[in-house]
Amino acid sequence: MNLVGEVKDKNAIIIDDIIDSGGTLCHAAQNIVNFGAKNVVAFATHGLFNGAAQKNMENAKALKKIIVTNSVPPKPWEKDNEKIIRLSIAPILSEVIRRI
Repeated sequence: MNLVGEVKDKNAIIIDDIIDSGGTLCHAAQNIVNFGAKNVVAFATHGLFNGAAQKNMENAKALKKIIVTNSVPPKPWEKDNEKIIRLSIAPILSEVIRRI
C-alpha cells in the first residue's frame, strides 16, 4: 500500500464505494495514522459490513468515524458501535422521483 501526499498532523478522509468486511479500510486507516495523520474518517456509499466487519470495525482504533448511507439495512450490532453513522438517501431519491 502506498500513500500519495502528506498527511502528517492533518485530518484524513477515506472515500470508498462499498465497505464489505472492512479489512482493507482498516488497514488503510492504520497506514495513514502511521504516516502521522491526526484523525481518519471514512465515507462510503454502501456499508454492507459482512463477515469479519463487526470485529474489524470494533478493533479499528485508527478510524474515528465511519459514515455510510442507508442504501442497505444496518446490521443489528451497528447500534452498539458509536463510530458508524448512517445517512438517509431519502432526500436524493425523492428528488429523483420528482424530476422523473
